[in-house]
Parts: sequence; C-alpha cells; structure tokens
Amino acid sequence: MDIHVRYLDQEGKLWSQFLDLICLTDGKADSIVLALKNIIQMKGIPVHFIFGLGTDGAAVMTGKHNGVAKQLSNEWPWLLSVHCAAHRLALACKDASEDVPYMATFRDHLEHLHLYFRNSANRSASLKAAAEVLGVCELKVKGLYSFLATYRFIAALHLQADVLPHLARLSKLFQREDVMFLAIKEQVPVTLALLKGIKDSGGHQPGSHLARLNQSLDDPLGLGTFSISAEQERGRRGQDNTGARQQYWQRFQSQVMDPYLDGLIAHLERRFSEVGVLAAFGILGPQSATLPNDITHTHLRTLVGKFCSDVDFDAVLEEWASFKEQVVSGPLKNKTQLDILSDLSSKYEEFGVLYPTISQLAAIALTVQVSSVNCERDFSTLNRGDHLAACMHMSINGPEVSDFPYQEALETFFRKPRKIHCSHNNCTLCG
Repeated sequence: MDIHVRYLDQEGKLWSQFLDLICLTDGKADSIVLALKNIIQMKGIPVHFIFGLGTDGAAVMTGKHNGVAKQLSNEWPWLLSVHCAAHRLALACKDASEDVPYMATFRDHLEHLHLYFRNSANRSASLKAAAEVLGVCELKVKGLYSFLATYRFIAALHLQADVLPHLARLSKLFQREDVMFLAIKEQVPVTLALLKGIKDSGGHQPGSHLARLNQSLDDPLGLGTFSISAEQERGRRGQDNTGARQQYWQRFQSQVMDPYLDGLIAHLERRFSEVGVLAAFGILGPQSATLPNDITHTHLRTLVGKFCSDVDFDAVLEEWASFKEQVVSGPLKNKTQLDILSDLSSKYEEFGVLYPTISQLAAIALTVQVSSVNCERDFSTLNRGDHLAACMHMSINGPEVSDFPYQEALETFFRKPRKIHCSHNNCTLCG
C-alpha cells in the first residue's frame, strides 16, 4: 500500500510528499486500517490533524458498511473521504461509452489495434517499414480493416477529436500534485459547457473536426484514397453518393453522437455533483460577499459540523460576518479564492487570530486530497522496475548508507532550477 501525505507549512504553502510503502498481509479493510494506524503512530502524526483520506474509490476503501474510510471515520468523525477526481472522470467516460453500443465497440477495436502492434516488436517494425514504403494512408490491419474503413468509424474518430481535448485538459488538471477542490468546483462546469456546445451545434461548430468530416473523406491525399462507401461494417454496405452520405450523417448523429454526448454530460454531472462537503468549501472565497445568508450559513454549518463540532456555531457566525467585510473592503478584496485560503492558513498573517475557526476550515480546504495520482505514479515507477533495481543494487552491493555524500548530491541536484524546495526558509541550496 502506497501512502502520501499532504500538509501546509507555516506560510500556508501546500506540500505533498511520499510517506511510506507498506506490505499488507491481505487486501481486507481490517488489515489496511491496522496498517494505516501503525504507520501514523510510527511517524508521530497527531490524528486530530488528519482531516482527509483520498482513495482510488475501490470498494475495500469506500465500502459503506465496513470499508477503510467507514472504519476510520467511525473513530475519527472529522475525517473526510474523497474518491479520486481523476478516477471519477475515467469512470464517467467509460460509462458514457458503454451506454452507446457502437461507442463501446469503437473503443474495443481501438484497443485491439493498439495491442496488435504494441505486443509484437515484429509487427511494429513491419508497420514502420510499410509506412515508409507505401505511406500511412495505404496501411491495413487484417481483421480490423472492415470495421475501420467505414463512414461511422471515421465520424466517430472526428467526434472524439473534438471531445477528447476537453476531457484531456480536465484529466491533466486532476493529475497535478497540488490539485484541490477548486479544480472540481471551477473546471468541471467549464468542460460540461464545452461538451454541451458540441451537442447543441449538431456537429457544425466552426473549426471543429466534425465540421470538416466530408472534406476529410474527399481528401485525395488522405481518406479519399480509401473510397469509403460503407456506413458500417458487413451487412450495411452500399455505394456512396451525396444523398447516402447525408443519410449516414443523420443516422450517426441520432444513434451515436447525440446519445454519447448526452450520456457523457449526464455521467459527469452525476459523478461530480456528489461532492458533499467539498462543495461547502466554496463559500471561503470572493463569492462569500454576494451569496445569500441562508446559503452561506447552511454551508458553514456543514463545515463546522464535520470538522469543528465542538465549536459554538454562534461564535463562528460572528467570525463570518467580520470575514465577509475583509472580502468586501479589507485586505482580502479582489483576491482569488486560492489566495484567500492561503492567507487565512498562514501563521504569519493576522487572520488566524481574528478568525480561528474559519482559518482552520481554510487550511482543511487546502489539504484535503481530491486525487490519488501520486500513489498511481509510485506504482508506475515500481512497474517499470528501474528505481527498484537501483535501490536493490545499493542495498545489496553498497556503498553503506553512512558513506553516501549527501551534501554533494544535494548540491548537484539543485544546480539546475527545480520546482521543489525544502521547508527551510533560509536554505542556500534550493532557494
């Protein structure tokens, strides 16, 4: 089991670091909980400072009755369990594909095409040699060509060329090491609006790939060389003409494109509307000055009830009234939500004294993990084997750990500009 920790320094700066890799006796929830408690105790981490648990959403982690998150929250009621945003996005995309039979088949054939060449060095070499001799447009893959050289497949490729860049940007954002709840709050609605724009335009957005579909099919240096005349694979072949192509498009739009986009939008809304407590953190920003009191008080009560249940709520409301004035006309005016949260969390600002509860909630908002991609990257590193082999060489062959030139290694590492820095303010190496 791979564990990362996310924390704030005294300046309110966010850090994420690898904590440990634990060997489990089995994959049961009880064993995972015991291992987590042991490592927390061994590292000397106070449990009352642990407010979030980010997981990949596996049943053993998120099970409602006896999952890891359930067991831990029974002991630590303030603990918030979050299903990784990147995993939720992947599940939404998969669900949307499986809802439309053709898109599920489309995805499977692309995977088969990829694996056909990836799993064989000889095939990959043959593909490269053929591309040099014949040109890419002349290449055919036996068994898949009858599916690929169809109007519906080409149209689906153009659809994905319009959709995937928006999903890819969201996915890359969710894979950032410092991603936080603001990414869900701000960027998911943007992606939904872009997908709805594709749907509402009927595939005719200026500059889109779908708008250039017929042009691509007629390109004599590209797809035009294939003379694609079938709507789908076997059983629906016919000679292509302008009328038939229009019919192909209408059927593709009604049977594939519209259902797929509707499903993708619906699954994204469902996966990311159930963010619960995370949504309440949205009040800790510039919008606090404009939201109605009933909404802000409801979200504030949710946050206080989850993380600060021993605090008098009337006292929190007094903090809130003063905090709103800071946002409207004080030093927090015209600042972004991220800047406001960082200022509230910093030990060097006065806000921790003025608003102890709201400052604590701001710190929690920054540190609650909404993605488990750091752990996924660790497992990818292990699967590659390069770092593991290097560690084995050092452990077995030496030199001794005590003989390692740590200072020299650090100096060499920081000779180039680095994104990471140590937590010491006056460090001469990484500063």
